[in-house]
Amino acid sequence: MSHPFPGSGREKRRWLAWTAGAIVKRPTDGLVLVALRESACLGCGDCVDACPYGAIQVDPVTGLASKCDFCADHIAAGRPPICVSACPMRVLGWGLLADLQARYGMLADVPPLPGDAIRRPVLVITPHDTD
Repeated sequence: MSHPFPGSGREKRRWLAWTAGAIVKRPTDGLVLVALRESACLGCGDCVDACPYGAIQVDPVTGLASKCDFCADHIAAGRPPICVSACPMRVLGWGLLADLQARYGMLADVPPLPGDAIRRPVLVITPHDTD
C-alpha cells in the first residue's frame, strides 16, 4: 500500500510505521495488523502516538507493539471475531464494508472518533436516538 510522505508529527510517524511494515492493512478486508513481522517493529512507540484510535500499545514484556487483531484466526476460518459472537446485546457486527453499509447505512464519521480523512472509513455506525 502506497502512502505519500506527510509533513510532520503524527502523519509522519504513521507513514514511517506503514513503510517499515510494522503496521499492515490487509487489502482483502481492511483489517489493520501490527508487527506481523517482529523484525519490522523497533519498539519505538511511534505507532502508539500515530494511531488515531489509541489502539496500539507497546507490550512491556516483549517490547513490541501490539493491538487487537480482530481474531484474525477466527476470520480466516470463516467465523466472526469473539467480541462479535460474545456481545450479549448483539450491537457488534463484522463483515465486508459494502455489506455492512447496505444493512446499516453509510454513517461512519461520528465524534469523538477520528474523521474519515484520517481513518479512510472501514466501519459503519448506527447511533441510538438520545431522545
